[in-house]
Amino acid sequence: MSTENTQVLEFGLENERYSVAIEYVAEIVGRDELTSIPNTPSSVVGAMDLRGESLTVVDPKEPFGVDGTPTGSRILVLDRSLGEEDTWLGWLVDEVYDVFDADPDELDDSVGSEGVYGAFRRDGRLVLWVDPETVL
Repeated sequence: MSTENTQVLEFGLENERYSVAIEYVAEIVGRDELTSIPNTPSSVVGAMDLRGESLTVVDPKEPFGVDGTPTGSRILVLDRSLGEEDTWLGWLVDEVYDVFDADPDELDDSVGSEGVYGAFRRDGRLVLWVDPETVL
């Protein structure tokens, strides 16, 4: 992790807030019809067509330890370099909030763990900063 400010995208899963460095997000799209994929981990909710290409959609609630069913309406399409070669991967999220400058001096790393850099305090709540490379 850099000691310089990084722009992060804040998103919601149930009542929890998370953020991911914006450099990992290729785009944000609405949820479309998902096709089930047999013999995949339970966090994979299906695949959808993204302008002629297949997008595998994952519900990050399970790996993040958040209770709830995969009911999100927005998908964070992650940079292709995070998944298998030439495969698009998306996170199904409930809400997309804001892009903000993540100042490392304001990061509380006492709540950090594998895949979590720490937390920011925004609007009276904690926003965890996650590393998608480790969480995936």
